[in-house]
Amino acid sequence: MSVDSDDSSDTPWYHSRLEEWGDSGLIVDGLEDYLSSDSATSSDRLQKAEYFVNLSVNLRHRLTSVIENWHDEDVVLAARWQKELKDPMTADEVLVEYQNWAKDNRPWELELEAGALQWATAGVGEIRKELLDRFDSLDRSTTSATLVMVPYLSNPENFEIIEEGLSGIEQNEKRQNGLITDSMKQMLDVGYDVGYISELNLKEALDEIDKWYLLHDEHEQLRLLIIKEIAPFDESLAEHHDSRRMVLIKEGLSADVQDLHQQIVAIADNLHQRKQLLNDQLNNWRDIGIILPSDQAATAEELLEWEANLPEINNVVNTHLSALQSWKEIVSRWPERKDEGEALAGKIEFTQDFIDVVESLQQDWKQIELDGLELVAKYEDGGLAMDAWRQRVVEEPRNSLQLLKNELPMLDARLNLIETLLNLDCSFDGSDEVEKRVSILREIDVDDEVVVNMEEFIDKQSRRGARHLRMLERDWLDLLSQGKADESVATSPLSIGAFEELVATTRRFGKSATTSPSAGDVIAGETMKRLAAKTDQELAELEYRGWNVTQLRIEITVDLVATARKVSNMRTKIDQHPSLRRRLKSLPWKNDVALALETELELRKPDAIESLHNRVPQFLRHLAARPVEDPDFSFTSWSPSPIRQTLVPMVGKDGKEVLLPRDGLQDAHEAILEAMEIENEEEETPLQQEVVEPAKDEEIIVEPEIIVEPEIIVEPKIKDVAAVKEKSNTSSGGETERALAALASLLHNLGLQEDAAIVESEGIDSLDSVRRNLASHVGIEPRDIRVDRALRLAIRLLPRQEGGDEARAELLSKLSNAIAEMEKWLRLRLGTRRSEESENFLGASGNFLADASTLGIALKRVPGPGITPALVADELELPHPTELSELQNGVNHVVNSILLPPVGGVRI
Repeated sequence: MSVDSDDSSDTPWYHSRLEEWGDSGLIVDGLEDYLSSDSATSSDRLQKAEYFVNLSVNLRHRLTSVIENWHDEDVVLAARWQKELKDPMTADEVLVEYQNWAKDNRPWELELEAGALQWATAGVGEIRKELLDRFDSLDRSTTSATLVMVPYLSNPENFEIIEEGLSGIEQNEKRQNGLITDSMKQMLDVGYDVGYISELNLKEALDEIDKWYLLHDEHEQLRLLIIKEIAPFDESLAEHHDSRRMVLIKEGLSADVQDLHQQIVAIADNLHQRKQLLNDQLNNWRDIGIILPSDQAATAEELLEWEANLPEINNVVNTHLSALQSWKEIVSRWPERKDEGEALAGKIEFTQDFIDVVESLQQDWKQIELDGLELVAKYEDGGLAMDAWRQRVVEEPRNSLQLLKNELPMLDARLNLIETLLNLDCSFDGSDEVEKRVSILREIDVDDEVVVNMEEFIDKQSRRGARHLRMLERDWLDLLSQGKADESVATSPLSIGAFEELVATTRRFGKSATTSPSAGDVIAGETMKRLAAKTDQELAELEYRGWNVTQLRIEITVDLVATARKVSNMRTKIDQHPSLRRRLKSLPWKNDVALALETELELRKPDAIESLHNRVPQFLRHLAARPVEDPDFSFTSWSPSPIRQTLVPMVGKDGKEVLLPRDGLQDAHEAILEAMEIENEEEETPLQQEVVEPAKDEEIIVEPEIIVEPEIIVEPKIKDVAAVKEKSNTSSGGETERALAALASLLHNLGLQEDAAIVESEGIDSLDSVRRNLASHVGIEPRDIRVDRALRLAIRLLPRQEGGDEARAELLSKLSNAIAEMEKWLRLRLGTRRSEESENFLGASGNFLADASTLGIALKRVPGPGITPALVADELELPHPTELSELQNGVNHVVNSILLPPVGGVRI
């Protein structure tokens, strides 16, 4: 019992209150410490403790609505305060924090709490609670709207004002909630994931709705763009891109709609451009005469179908255009046949029918051309120059054929006159006059007056020849009567000249000068030798000009007289060779290459000229009936070398000398051309300038002993590199110095003064710089190719400090001298050239490379009257720098090409 008494006496008098507070869930440790800290003031402290407890309970009750109705960080904050309020000693601190927070977030609660007594006294405490619940249920975004009512909340007499304002806010929230709900429903129906918006306050929800509406607008624009710009062209393509858009809808606000929008715009632009190009193509076809099934522009729906068929349509159009062009050309010259095909022209759906009509017209037109060419060939075979008529027949067959038929009587008359003139016996008086008249009849379209003149000449010559023949027959009869002539000799086959020679020989030598008829000719002895020599000389001349006379030389050994007669007859045929070449050149040899090659060989045979002339019509018909065999084949029309004006003796086949023409100047030029064409020739023999006297019209008698053969100067060949390397090192040093000096001279002449100075000062160390600078001047166009070749050779001839530099020095000196001569030529040419911008003469600048480029530009603009050099870069593969023999050949031929022999005193 005493223990219990002691325990009761130690228990504070306020212990029961602490137990009650503890049982209610409060943490009373702080209160107990507060009450026991000063027993003298425990009563006052108990009152203070009860204040803390009541305040704690009150605040916890006031925070309950926040926890139940509010969200996010506000709820977290209220829960923390409630937890802290379990210890009543923290109530004052929590109250201050709460009041500071409530001023911004829950101002109505502070006012309603402050006026709670007035509301209770007025008997409307429950209404105050309802108002508090209504305010707490408002959205956080409307807090600012409640501030105007806060001053009225503490006084219940302001209920009507409070009710009106609060109802307005509630109605506004209701409308906004309805808007948000409807918007969310629409968005959800479209497929947007907007369910999270319902958890946001009104302001945040409306902001999110705005974002979704903006996104929806982008999607709608994209959808309409697909429908408008892509669907008309390709429905499947539009569906594909719309499905891509639907995928973006599921991605929500994070979707990159603009990227897809840009892709759609690019695709739409491409489709429209393709449609525009298609319509441009269709309009172009219409402009050039193609009639399409529709005159309207192609629509978007038709684009893909057009494009799918466009290659085939393009082929048909090209075929039709080709036929249309041919049809227009024919009907422009043959308007009577215009009705044939006019209804089909331009209509591609009738292309094949139109082609059949055009081919029929072309065949008829070709037949007219063949008829005309056959007539032309007939008179060309007769020896007439018909080039102009041939050209006219090719260009205008129909009208030309009619005109040609009108000219047939005159052409026949010319052929008859030519035949009569050629049959005249000119063996005594010479054939010059006859040949001139034959040439006139062959080359010129003569009139009636000329024909009459020719007939009078023929009549006169015929009568004169007949009188001469009668005189010779009387002389022959006198010789027979005197017994000097052989009666067995037949004189009727002899020409007047031969008869005259027979009579003269018989008078001098008697019967010993004649032979029996069985020998095939009346001339024997020295006469036969002279005939053989003359025939051999003529064949040698033909062979020298390039003719193939192998068969004729074989025939000489068989029958000299018959071969001599054939050679004599060939003279007139050889004159027809240019005409034959022109006729053959115009034939379509691409249709039969084998025949063309055979004909090229036949062209070199003088005895085949007449046969080829006669076969031209056959060639024409044969080739016209064949398709093209080789479109790249080109017929090579061989032509003999021209007759030279100076005669020099040559050895004939029998070992005797015969006279052949020779032109020293032309030989020189041919040698130069050969030197330029044959790069790998090991030796070169520069030709001296040969003085050629102009040929006279009279017969030239050449004395063999007065002919001076041109001096042949053979340059010493560069020694082999291996031999050069055997020289001592000391001599190599001197050679290098000479090579450097020659290089400096060349650079001076080229106008590269700085490089020349560097070579003179630095010697062998300057070669890398010089090589680079020379290379920078290679390949410039337009410029004389000889300059390019000289620069490239100079680079390969740079000294190498080894055996062979002496040869390099010699070759560099050659190039330097040639460049100096070419500079004079450049100065002369530039002095006669006017500037493109003004009328002033260009003139030389003194810098060789600059002047060469200036002249190249001027020559490309207006070529000169003489030989224009090639104005392109030199691409010939040159020898290696160590191959001195080949480099010497290269230097020699480029020097020869620069130092061409003067023609008429002017170097070309």
